[in-house]
Amino acid sequence: MDPDFLAKLKMFYGTLKAIIYIRVSEEREEMYSPAEQYADCMEFCKKWGIVVIDVVQDLDLSGGTFAGRKVTGIIERVRCAEANIALVAKRDRWGRDPHFNEAYERSLQSAGGILIAAKNPVDPTTYAGQQQIDTDNFISKIQRNSIAEHWRNTQKRRWKADMPLTGRPQFGYQRCPECQENVVIQTMHDGKIKRSYPACKSCEGFLKKEPLRGVPLMEFYKRWMGWDQSKPESTRSLIVEMRERGVVSVRGNVMGESNWFATLDTGFAFGWLRRRSIPTKGRGLSKKWTTNKPDTFDIWKMGKHEKWSDDMDLWEAYKARRCAPSDRVVVLFNGKHKYELSGNLVCGLPNEGNPEGICGTGMYADKAGKDHTPIYVCQGRRNKTCKGLSITQHRAHKLVLAWVTKMGADKEVAVAAMKDAARTKEAQTALEAVVDQISTWEKKLSRLTDLQVEGEIHPATFKLKETEYLAELDPLRARADLLRQQIRPTAPVERRRFLEIASTWDKMTPDERRFVLDPLIHQIVVTRNPERNRDNTLRVIPVWEAPVPKREEKPGKPGVE
Repeated sequence: MDPDFLAKLKMFYGTLKAIIYIRVSEEREEMYSPAEQYADCMEFCKKWGIVVIDVVQDLDLSGGTFAGRKVTGIIERVRCAEANIALVAKRDRWGRDPHFNEAYERSLQSAGGILIAAKNPVDPTTYAGQQQIDTDNFISKIQRNSIAEHWRNTQKRRWKADMPLTGRPQFGYQRCPECQENVVIQTMHDGKIKRSYPACKSCEGFLKKEPLRGVPLMEFYKRWMGWDQSKPESTRSLIVEMRERGVVSVRGNVMGESNWFATLDTGFAFGWLRRRSIPTKGRGLSKKWTTNKPDTFDIWKMGKHEKWSDDMDLWEAYKARRCAPSDRVVVLFNGKHKYELSGNLVCGLPNEGNPEGICGTGMYADKAGKDHTPIYVCQGRRNKTCKGLSITQHRAHKLVLAWVTKMGADKEVAVAAMKDAARTKEAQTALEAVVDQISTWEKKLSRLTDLQVEGEIHPATFKLKETEYLAELDPLRARADLLRQQIRPTAPVERRRFLEIASTWDKMTPDERRFVLDPLIHQIVVTRNPERNRDNTLRVIPVWEAPVPKREEKPGKPGVE
């Protein structure tokens, strides 16, 4: 990096603070792994005295779009003065579409930050630096088109050869022993394992049957349909039994109902391959599907992989039941709650497999013991995903009332709630400004479309301008989504509100208690009592201490996650 550029940055920002951004696309760019990106960025920061605030990763996400990526979150953290540099190893890690790259970089600059590439840092304020950035963006676009074309051809070749579109292991199938022997294992800096497989002459790329998962899979089909017995078995009982038998996904995770049916719907065990004539994404015509049931796929063909069953009558019967209109009776909520806490209680039993470190499953009202004592119990106990904590309703209500009384006597409550109200108001103000900008660009896009329909603009010019407008809209819409997540109902700032609730608690119905508690309480975590042989206790998280919701992650694969 040019020392003059560094001096300019230090003069403007003072302390240089960077958030490192690492991306590896779903095209599996093995030539530049996350570990290499991390090492290059850390070396750059060490050399130039830049403080690393955080490392943000987007693994298996394409650079052709910014949808579902964490770039908007980085920009917001820069806007909050948490950092002033978004550091990538190379500019193509930021993205591969020139229009979207520039739009998101402008959004970063408007937030008070700057994008720097560790391998080729340039000063964007100079002519030479801007020329270099334009060249990098142009090369990224060529690479993106080349990668996209490569994978389109790969999928066409695999489909023509009666193979699934990717070579990943499927539920009930695995790679051959020779493939597993020749696997190349790479350990990333965060401890995650990356595996790559060279071409294999033994299996020629076709997956082999795996009895450990394949046998339970066919058993699930038959028992759910009641194929070898008089009565079909319930979905929940089958899932619980499979979990007790140790049947897990390809990645070793516990499978819920959605994972099981996503696997069953593929029909892969019966030899089927499936596609849609109108894809869910991509260039040209596309459509968003709300479900992946068999009837949403219009192209089916028989693959050359080994089948687990040739019983097509079973498959057709499964499809008929799975795609049949639901006969479930919808019960409309009458607006009154029967239990005051059932919607807020979660199980706090330690579970390292979850991001929060606890079970986190909701709790429902039940009765226990010979005297049918009303309790709240973890739903994981019913599904056998958790040993499950429980707490009597009387004790839970007593502890919540004690918390309300304590809040009424705590002078810091008003201060904390006022700070949260200020943050919410700031987010609302910012959202209104962003919505106005979105409206302006949407009007421009609408006018452009009218010109195109009326034939007053050349198609090539229309396509170019449309791409520019959509690129400007994308970061604005992403920021609007993020701001909406940060806006939540603000609790009353006056302590007397808590005192009023405490004084009238015994006179209120469960529905009234629920009504006055919902604006105050974000979540109630039931935990074990530190003192042994004592009843379970709970921890109340008020709304002003609630974490900001995270953006949704990329959805998983059937039987893989």
